[in-house]
Amino acid sequence: GPWQQMADQDAVLGSYVLGSEGAELDFCFCGTDLELVLRGNSPAQGPEVTVDGKRMRVRSARAGPHPGTSVIGVARRLTDTPHTVHIRVTDDGLALDGLMVRRRRPVGTFHLILSASPPGSSEFRFAQGSQPAFLKLRTSTY
Repeated sequence: GPWQQMADQDAVLGSYVLGSEGAELDFCFCGTDLELVLRGNSPAQGPEVTVDGKRMRVRSARAGPHPGTSVIGVARRLTDTPHTVHIRVTDDGLALDGLMVRRRRPVGTFHLILSASPPGSSEFRFAQGSQPAFLKLRTSTY
């Protein structure tokens, strides 16, 4: 199915593309999260989306960043590397106004080391990367 460019002054960039059943779109992005910005409400049956060859479960729509738009989540918490996306429009059609790509920072890994000397106190060491931090706590025995 074809894509049609639709002029709309309220669209994010002044126009959006309308895909009919069977229309396909392939693109690459770098980031951890991908959302589709749709013109109007999300169709009852969302598009079929694969990221890196894996079929994604499209999330429920929420209000979009601009009036008259909605957003559906496609992928979250991917590795921050290049990804290939394939979108296939289902029988409900798709009014695609834009894409939102995010790069989330990885959650730091903290290491906890507990030592029992000297007696009556414990030393906790937290380290993230090469930046250790130390915290001394007193412990009690019951």
